[in-house]
Amino acid sequence: MRDLDVDESRKRTFLAFCISLFIPIVCCFAIYDFMNGRILEGLFILLLVAVLFGVLFAIKNSKHLTAMYRLSAFIVFSYLCYELAAGGAEGHAFLWFYFFPIAAFYLVGKKEGGVWVLISLILSTVFLLTPIVYEYKIGIVIRFLVTYSMVSILAFGLEYSRSLYYQKLMLEKKSLENALNEIKTLKGIIPICSYCKKIRDDEGVWNKLEAYVHSHSEAEFSHGVCPECYKKQMEELD
Repeated sequence: MRDLDVDESRKRTFLAFCISLFIPIVCCFAIYDFMNGRILEGLFILLLVAVLFGVLFAIKNSKHLTAMYRLSAFIVFSYLCYELAAGGAEGHAFLWFYFFPIAAFYLVGKKEGGVWVLISLILSTVFLLTPIVYEYKIGIVIRFLVTYSMVSILAFGLEYSRSLYYQKLMLEKKSLENALNEIKTLKGIIPICSYCKKIRDDEGVWNKLEAYVHSHSEAEFSHGVCPECYKKQMEELD
């Protein structure tokens, strides 16, 4: 499996886990809304659940994962904006926004994730300061903007560190694979001259034994004379 496939598989699993966790939670909210007479909000949540089930099915079968990430982010973000504008959970729906930066940076990366988070910060500020349906206290607005910015910066830092060390890990893996390939070359069948002991490389060039081994490994040669050759040379000199 390629390195890119490993990372995409990890993201696919993460998104499927988040959606699987999110669906039963919002279903409980839908039941709560129906019990309290908020029929429209309950139906909106059920529609959201149906769409998320479709996304969950598409994640397992689609090859265009980036499109799935964007669609999921858009759906969840739209729901969060709706709850924020409507003052959902008695004005505490903004707490769900804190999960958005972490998922956005991880799924679509630092650059596009930063765009998503910036848009979410701007729109959430508009909904918090504009009393369309629910009016938030200014103290809550300030606290949310400060803490949401901090969470976004932290999420960016985590993704930056993860991406950086993942790239370093892949470089080390590639270097190790190259070293193993060199070792495998020396384990194969090496054409060597029976007389001069030169070795023929893949391009058909005959190289000295020392040069060939040195170019295919990290070995260095130190020349000496074995006892048999020493004796033979002494006999020839005599």
